Amino acid sequence: MVPVRRLHLSRSTAALAVEWMRDPGNAEKYGIDPNRIGAFGGSAGGNLVALLGTSGTGALTTGSRVAAVAELSGPVDLRASGLVNAGDGLTRITCEYLGCDNINRCAQSIDASASSRLDRSDPPVFIGTSSDEFIPVSQSRDFAAQLDRAGIRAELVVVPGFLHSIGILDEGMRARVAAFLHAELGR
Repeated sequence: MVPVRRLHLSRSTAALAVEWMRDPGNAEKYGIDPNRIGAFGGSAGGNLVALLGTSGTGALTTGSRVAAVAELSGPVDLRASGLVNAGDGLTRITCEYLGCDNINRCAQSIDASASSRLDRSDPPVFIGTSSDEFIPVSQSRDFAAQLDRAGIRAELVVVPGFLHSIGILDEGMRARVAAFLHAELGR
């Protein structure tokens, strides 16, 4: 698995990509509306886009901020308390990913958990998951509740079954994600 320094590099790379898209020369050249940038990802990519959405404060139309996030099966809480309902496999993978020997003594897990970084300036979030998959559905439900308590619009869709990430991206889920992004970013 990827050590924690790669986690920071990946998140920084995502932030740099948003800043690059927002640069006036690049926005004009590629027809990008710098006020309508959203992020979508599944599984580990869901973790990264959730982190991107919860990084920074202030306007969602400047710097590396995004105006909407859509994530499928993203592990949004990598702290020991967020992995209580997880199987040993997910806890082991998380430790390897973060470079920790024990999830109960893993300081990196806080920074790697979007659920520990929320503030009222964060963008709306679409959360898609399945009821019996690898990432505990409690993570998605808890994240949606945290977003709601912070006054951040969240849409949670839980589908039956055990499919993970793009496995749940059938026609219906694609339509729900697209509708959410269109509503939040404008058509």
